[in-house]
Amino acid sequence: MTAIASALALLFWVFSVQAAELPVLTGEAERLYSEGSYELAHKAYAKIDLAQLSAEEKRWVQFRSAETLARSQASSNQTDDSVQRKAEADLKKFIEEDAPKDRVWAEVQETFGDLQRENRGKINLGGAWSYYEKALDYWGGSTNLTFAAEKYWSILRKAVEPPRVEPMWYYDSWGTQIPLSVLENALKIARNEDEKARAHFMIAMTLRSQGGEWEQRFRIPQEFEAALNANHRTGAVGQQSEIWMAPQMMGC
Repeated sequence: MTAIASALALLFWVFSVQAAELPVLTGEAERLYSEGSYELAHKAYAKIDLAQLSAEEKRWVQFRSAETLARSQASSNQTDDSVQRKAEADLKKFIEEDAPKDRVWAEVQETFGDLQRENRGKINLGGAWSYYEKALDYWGGSTNLTFAAEKYWSILRKAVEPPRVEPMWYYDSWGTQIPLSVLENALKIARNEDEKARAHFMIAMTLRSQGGEWEQRFRIPQEFEAALNANHRTGAVGQQSEIWMAPQMMGC
């Protein structure tokens, strides 16, 4: 009995250690991911025993594993892109027609948007938008308002800004325009004066390019004025907004 009890105790200890190590390991992988260390994060996710996870946790780890591999390959200088294409094929399984439209679905849409935005030095904001739009639609309907607002603005910034912003860049200088409904949603959930200034300016620029009815045209100077007023209240952050509002400051 003593030997059996000892064996059972040892087995219980092993399972307890595995259960305790799992969230720590996942946390380390997420930390590396948040730092942009995608290759290291991929290796960390690969160490996680999927058999110990729930179906939801397994789905998340599998997604992150494919995502980190695709991102690390996209930023590499390797001429052979077969590994990246395989990772992207694994990611596409999460956004197939019958796939659940949950957070993983939205994260994959954002990932493909990022990969289109800049892939091995090639920039394609237009191609990125088709994916970003779906992710924005998901977060726009989320009930987790604080986190959704953070995701919404993060994706919106990537959708309109090139990876490397030049000193004289401003919204629409790359020819990428965002639907007015998306910009108005962004204004509603703006978390600070800087985001309000950006939203008002993008709305003004979009309205100006669309023309439209007189009622819409009268709104353009109002949006520009709101952008400037919000920008003046931002303090140091306003220096960033000035790049977005270059045309207005030049009298355009």
